[in-house]
Amino acid sequence: ENQLKATLMPDVYKHYIDSLIEHSLKQANLSLVQCPFCSYCEVDDDSPFYQLKIPKSAVIVVSIPLAILPFFSSFENIISTLKVAAIFVLPQIALWILGVFPLRTFLDDFENIVKRVKRKRRGNVFKCQNPDCAKSSCMLCNRECRPFHKCYEQEQDSLRLFVERAMAEAVKRTCPKCHVSFTKADGCNKMTCRCVCDHFRPIPGQKCKKCTKCDLYKTEDEEKVIKEAAAKARAEFIKTHPEAREANLLQNAAIGPVAGNEEKLFREMVEKTIEKIVDYLIPDK
Repeated sequence: ENQLKATLMPDVYKHYIDSLIEHSLKQANLSLVQCPFCSYCEVDDDSPFYQLKIPKSAVIVVSIPLAILPFFSSFENIISTLKVAAIFVLPQIALWILGVFPLRTFLDDFENIVKRVKRKRRGNVFKCQNPDCAKSSCMLCNRECRPFHKCYEQEQDSLRLFVERAMAEAVKRTCPKCHVSFTKADGCNKMTCRCVCDHFRPIPGQKCKKCTKCDLYKTEDEEKVIKEAAAKARAEFIKTHPEAREANLLQNAAIGPVAGNEEKLFREMVEKTIEKIVDYLIPDK
């Protein structure tokens, strides 16, 4: 080793040692947290919870009644909560009768829940202990942490503007002949293009029998059109910006109309309850 160190250039020798360390860590198959600016890394140990030897299924089953308990404040809330719980749990019971473990989705996400709890305790800032680097980085976006740091701020702004532009274009009507653009309001429009059909129709929305000019009386389902435009814009943005897929911007950025999803809300409540139970069970270092 001393002969190799004397033969090679200092920077070449350093890269050689770093590559050996990196190869050894990969062979050890450990969960690591690495500095994005150098080769320094630390072991991300999730074993304290699993050393308790508590079945994951037991934690999930206990979490369900605790998750729905806050909703039992009035009779209406009790009925709606039981309805959502029945819609969600009954199919799981049917799967259990068929020999499939119920609540499989929570079991599959259990590893991620434990990691989220560990990360909340440790924080998202990783301080590199390499004296040549000594930088603080964000563990969510792998960028250098500076005052008022916000993860993926540029990507989120770009996605938001791209989707909002597509949503605005979706409700804007453009005449295919004179190319005049405007936003349609309910009923008759105050602004019309030169190619509009001005024939009287007793029933609004009925097709004109006298000409084939632009029909501005037709009312579309704007909420559906906006949702489709937003989904299409999101997919197009992710396709042209691969880095946004890693940023998981589709979940972090709430853009456009959001319909109420009771099953999704129930699932989120159960996951939060599981996090609290896991956080209580994991011992402090």
